Amino acid sequence: MSGRTVGVELTKWVERDQLEWGKTRERIENDYLRIAASERERRPDNIGWVWLYDRHRQVKPKHEAQFRQQLYACIAEQTALAEPEWDAPLGAPVRDFIRYPVLGKFLDQIWIHPRPRLHYPEAGGKWILFEGNAGGAYTHESMVKGALDRIRAKIDDYEELDLHSQHTLDELYLLCHYDNEALLYNTPVQAVGFGYEDLVAKVAEVLAQGHGVFNRIFLFHPWESRKVAQVYPVVTNRLQRRA
Repeated sequence: MSGRTVGVELTKWVERDQLEWGKTRERIENDYLRIAASERERRPDNIGWVWLYDRHRQVKPKHEAQFRQQLYACIAEQTALAEPEWDAPLGAPVRDFIRYPVLGKFLDQIWIHPRPRLHYPEAGGKWILFEGNAGGAYTHESMVKGALDRIRAKIDDYEELDLHSQHTLDELYLLCHYDNEALLYNTPVQAVGFGYEDLVAKVAEVLAQGHGVFNRIFLFHPWESRKVAQVYPVVTNRLQRRA
């Protein structure tokens, strides 16, 4: 409408190390679940879920049959106990694999959860799983670092390029967007005592000291209520509300 020309550069907001780690973990976990194939086995009456904690080793084809046989033998042994330690609301780990050497070669422990009283899971679903794929303990710094690393990389890439003149631009913007890969493999933005607005403030604080050739820099997170946040230059709350 104003006749001004604006160039927009895009970059993915992902933490690359976590991304590669997450994809590797996904392949390993899927392999274990394929071998276990718990959806084809009857769930013991007193067991709700069994979580696997592996030793970060891939099960070779020559060990697959023994691994599966020993896994279900171990579960059957635990099921037959009169007063198992795992028969508590949070369950308990099983780490004694002396009688199951192949299992001990690939698993650090299994965590057995009892079936809640009056709860009957549907037949045919997986009941041997991994606890989750969030990658363990984390701090919010990893996501701040992920956003800043991508933004700084673009600032460095375009430092020597005079795009304003080359493309007759009045302004050049950078949009750093959070995508599905980050959702699947990166730690979440939210942490205890830390949220998306806190992350935006930290990124803006750093960019105030150096923004390169970009006239404006934005974060885009499609799963936050405030999807777009301008992190350079910082817009006051009054102007944001008016906009």
